[in-house]
Amino acid sequence: MMSHIAPEAMAPESTDSELILYSVLAAFQNARFPGQADPWPEARAHLELAFGYARELGRARVARNLLRDLADESRKSPDDFNEKMLAKSFNGDAAELASHDAGMATIRDWDVRAAALLDPTASLDEFLLE
Repeated sequence: MMSHIAPEAMAPESTDSELILYSVLAAFQNARFPGQADPWPEARAHLELAFGYARELGRARVARNLLRDLADESRKSPDDFNEKMLAKSFNGDAAELASHDAGMATIRDWDVRAAALLDPTASLDEFLLE
């Protein structure tokens, strides 16, 4: 589901509704899909669970969770195995690896934009400095 909304949320001219949908799905995914049972339900049930989870948290906590997850990811040391596997998947092509890194940076930007929409007082710096 995220693969369908993320390109819309990524665009600089994305609407508030697209960013909110992205933030709800991202928060639900980052929390490892609480309440989600196997097998995956239809899209409607998945959205209902995601929005129910977001409503439980509230706008400010969804925003802060997005930023905290982003800060936590930034603290991780590169994993040699994963780095090698990534390089192998692009056949060691430096341009492809750079493009992948740029795409990942864009994804991180969505989290910051969505968090700012949900709670303008939330700051990534707050979590980076913990």
